[in-house]
Amino acid sequence: MMSWLQSVSLIQDNFFTLGFFVVVLIILRGFLRYREDIQQFLEDRGKLVKFAATLPGPKTLPLIGNALAIRDTEKAILTLSKMSRDMNGETFRFWLGPFLKIVVPNPRDIQIIISSSKAAHKDDVYKLMEPGVVGGLINANGDYSMTKFLAHKKLIQPMLNGGLVMDRFAKLFNFKSRGLVKRLEEKVDTGEFDVIEFITSFIGDITLETLVGRPAILENGEVMPFLTETQTALHATIYRMARPWLYPYSLFCITKKGREYSEIIKRAHEFIDDNVSQAVDNYKPAKTEDIINMPLLHFLVDHMMKTQELTPVEIRYELITVFIAIFETLEGISCLLILMIAMHPEAQRKIRKEILQVMRNETINEPETKRLNYLDLVIRETIRLFPVGPVLPRKTTDEIKLSTCTLPKNCSVMMLPFAVHRDPKYWSEPDKFIPERFTPENSKDRHPYAYIPFSGGPRSCLGPRYALMVLRIMVAHLLRSYELTTSMKIDNLQLITHISTRSLNGHKISVKKIELSN
Repeated sequence: MMSWLQSVSLIQDNFFTLGFFVVVLIILRGFLRYREDIQQFLEDRGKLVKFAATLPGPKTLPLIGNALAIRDTEKAILTLSKMSRDMNGETFRFWLGPFLKIVVPNPRDIQIIISSSKAAHKDDVYKLMEPGVVGGLINANGDYSMTKFLAHKKLIQPMLNGGLVMDRFAKLFNFKSRGLVKRLEEKVDTGEFDVIEFITSFIGDITLETLVGRPAILENGEVMPFLTETQTALHATIYRMARPWLYPYSLFCITKKGREYSEIIKRAHEFIDDNVSQAVDNYKPAKTEDIINMPLLHFLVDHMMKTQELTPVEIRYELITVFIAIFETLEGISCLLILMIAMHPEAQRKIRKEILQVMRNETINEPETKRLNYLDLVIRETIRLFPVGPVLPRKTTDEIKLSTCTLPKNCSVMMLPFAVHRDPKYWSEPDKFIPERFTPENSKDRHPYAYIPFSGGPRSCLGPRYALMVLRIMVAHLLRSYELTTSMKIDNLQLITHISTRSLNGHKISVKKIELSN
């Protein structure tokens, strides 16, 4: 007879054997169920590896590929742009761990990609914006999501870029610009300071008024935490994008950055959800003529209540998307525009002369801003040097024939406006600030996609008209009141890239009051 210990051991062996067979059956069942998907993945993977072998690119290391080259996340785009120069501005491959990236830094191929419906999907790295934004305009993919994306863009874009809303925005931008001028009075003749501390509240104020109809500056004068915390979350996302081992959210959220990100996203969702709930509770059907005067939140709630085509959660994600699109990009480019004007006194003199001819009182409207021709040249040159979208990632849904190669299906593509904007093949002395390069006579022979200020195609910027009017009106008020100077030099700027291009060593200017003669 077996002892009780032998009996227990036999039972354990049987349980182990049974468990082993159960696991094998589950794996086998999963393989049979997803066999076609697995085969398709392996087939696509094989094509990508073969395709990568046909392209030039930096030397790779086992497993990690070229990931070490961009371990400094804030300078990743600058690193890729340097690689682009080494490749003579032609298409090259880059391995981020097991993920293949095809970098496209030339305008002729960028034009093909941006214009193709086969590259309308965002790259998979945009999934890393979840759970902050799920299926919003910034990261919607897939056939169903793309259908929703197009419907939402058609709904939202006219509220930011349509002719009917521009008068309302002009009044808002003038009002906030006068406030900026007033706040800067404390800095007159006090020496240099970083203008970003004023621009953050200025752009944040405009953004939240546009979205939810409330200011960003609290009663105590401090900026609402939602602004700065959202930027912190964005920076954590960019950090994660360059580290494939943090792609699984379950791993990312146990890191220090991941835990901080999770807490910020929770508070951001609560802030937006509270505003949505208040708008729903106080809802009254809007008349057609009232819609153009609504903050985006109230417009979307009105549409939801009338059509049932939106949900409160979708409104949350779209408001966060538009917040990122406006605040993150405009804050950075506004600071750099002011810095460029301070660095170049002759350009400043020309802009001020225009402003004083056009702006007869303390308000300037949109048609008048379009007469500030030299200011527009300065804005374009600033965006060329410091793109608001330094990289444009896409994913192909079918083969796309370029001038240099044929991109396979399911290929991750990174278009590099930062590299194109500084390519000497299209720009003489590309690192210098020369606004006159954008005059019609100097632009006529340049490839149209050598300058990509606001992307293009289905994924183009939501509000280029909105953004340009903010910049024009802000500068008009500043230069009508102040002379700007700086000790900083363009050659000494240390650039970093997040969503947009930034200056690591600040935007130090000094302001001197100008007395206007009657």
